[in-house]
Amino acid sequence: MPRGLNAMALNSTSIRVSWEPPKASTDLHFLVTFYSGVEHFNLETTETEYTPTELKPSSSFYITLRLLDADEIVVGTTSCTYAKTLPIGNF
Repeated sequence: MPRGLNAMALNSTSIRVSWEPPKASTDLHFLVTFYSGVEHFNLETTETEYTPTELKPSSSFYITLRLLDADEIVVGTTSCTYAKTLPIGNF
């Protein structure tokens, strides 16, 4: 399982999400999902960090991280956290 899921607002439009990979990571990748209200977006990656840069200022996000196998099947439990972008002008 991925460990240490962390989300931190960098400015009014960016949140950096990072995590530690599982010890056995052969043929595994990650699905990161950002939820805000009824909207959401996904990113599949093999990296251990993601920073979307076009988020809305002062917006709250529920962020989930799933581990996927080569067949796109979720492995283990979902990790989750919350983060909020900063207001405009606060860097």
